[in-house]
Amino acid sequence: MTTRLELKADVEELGRLADSVATFAETHGVDPLVTGRLTVALDEVVTNAIMYGDLGAEASIFVDLSLDGDDVVATVTDPGPAFDPLTSPPVVDTTLPLEERPVGGLGLFIVRQLARDLAYRHVDGCNCLTMRLAPDGVSPAG
Repeated sequence: MTTRLELKADVEELGRLADSVATFAETHGVDPLVTGRLTVALDEVVTNAIMYGDLGAEASIFVDLSLDGDDVVATVTDPGPAFDPLTSPPVVDTTLPLEERPVGGLGLFIVRQLARDLAYRHVDGCNCLTMRLAPDGVSPAG
């Protein structure tokens, strides 16, 4: 069974996203560590879509949550221009001082550390990023 959440392309919706993840997790007995990682990863992906996806005020972002055994599978779908976030470098040099680091990329680096698997596809004019999070520890998707 899949839970679908429709969000407006507005950062004000991030609180509702977090609440919906918490409700899904409680309803389905999701491991609290997975719930925390899922909340952070979805916040990052949805924020990026809102801030950089050129979506427009009327656009909707969909978040689908389901279980596959003990794993949580989450898919974020947005109607922005095609952008495969998995093409960005998988590693960020966090040893550089902040003023020397390139802008961008840290959020996806974090998502890669939180998810076991990441997959991107562009379908019917929409970006679809699917992530799998497992309770048996983080296995970076990077």
